[in-house]
Amino acid sequence: MTIAERMVATDNRSTGFDYLRVGLAVFIVCWHSIETSYGMAAARTAPPFVTALVPMFFTVSGFLVAGSLERCRTIGMFLGLRVLRIFPALASVTLLLALVVGPLMSTLPFADYVSSPAFHRYFLNIVGMPQYELPGLFENNPEHQVNGSLWTIPFELECYAAIALFALIGLVRNRQIVLWGTAVFFVLRFIIGAIRHPHDLWAAGGVLPGWLLIVSFLCGLAIYLYRDKVPWSRTWGLLALALGVILLALPLGRFAGFAPLAYATVCLGLTNPPKVAILRSGDYSYGIYVYAYPVQQVFASLGPWAHHWWLNILVCVPASTMVAAVSWHLVEKPALGLRKPLKALEDHWLVARGKLTLRPAE
Repeated sequence: MTIAERMVATDNRSTGFDYLRVGLAVFIVCWHSIETSYGMAAARTAPPFVTALVPMFFTVSGFLVAGSLERCRTIGMFLGLRVLRIFPALASVTLLLALVVGPLMSTLPFADYVSSPAFHRYFLNIVGMPQYELPGLFENNPEHQVNGSLWTIPFELECYAAIALFALIGLVRNRQIVLWGTAVFFVLRFIIGAIRHPHDLWAAGGVLPGWLLIVSFLCGLAIYLYRDKVPWSRTWGLLALALGVILLALPLGRFAGFAPLAYATVCLGLTNPPKVAILRSGDYSYGIYVYAYPVQQVFASLGPWAHHWWLNILVCVPASTMVAAVSWHLVEKPALGLRKPLKALEDHWLVARGKLTLRPAE
């Protein structure tokens, strides 16, 4: 069975991707328990299975976004959908932290807090330009960052911009160009990295450089475009997952592990287990990702007794999930409801250019 045939068999609604997104987000929260409990130095060298988490997230994004692009009639609609998915939650977590958590928990007087340049810069997070500190907030914690998860947002935005540009100039229609373009991008960035940071070549584990996340996204895109050729198999997917994790543990392996991880991610995503109740109630994965780190920092600020990774997980995973549920129902889902007026604007734009004829009832 090919990936395309598997997609048809699941009616393009495989639940594996839902489990993957939430599972990856929760595993990232668990790893951040080390960082927020003991500081960045304690989490500097991540084990290979942790290193795999974020590139797998980007592969999921690349595969699913490719399908969204194919369904959209215009680039404007595609970009509009991405804006509705990314920025409302990003804006809400930024405003909540800067305007509520910061004033309540900062060690600075309110006047000094709001007059600080760091306070003003923090709002750049709303447009995807990560700022990691608020004045006087979490300065007594083992780690001072307010929301360390945001470092991946610029790379994700770059991926969306790149795929939109490729679609605009017609490159996405030629899957060979996408495949070779991914390979060329990888080789060029590898050479540049080898010249600038030769010691990083032999590193194993740890956080992958951002450009490898972009490669993981492009792999997801390429697998979608070649879905009629690439076989789907749970067994092969699990073997590819094991191979990818093993490669990440080896010197130079981090520059090869993303490929089997990408294939494993899609194979696992196309499984179709029954949805549990929490998955039927909404998509909390993005909310967990953007809110969990500040939730963990608030918990760590309660005192040294809270600086234990296992206690951090026990408290912050359910707490982050509850916050993500609130974000989904009050912010993200209502924002996605704007798809209908966005589609109406797209219809009018297409009608004005003679590319669509509406029936009188419409």
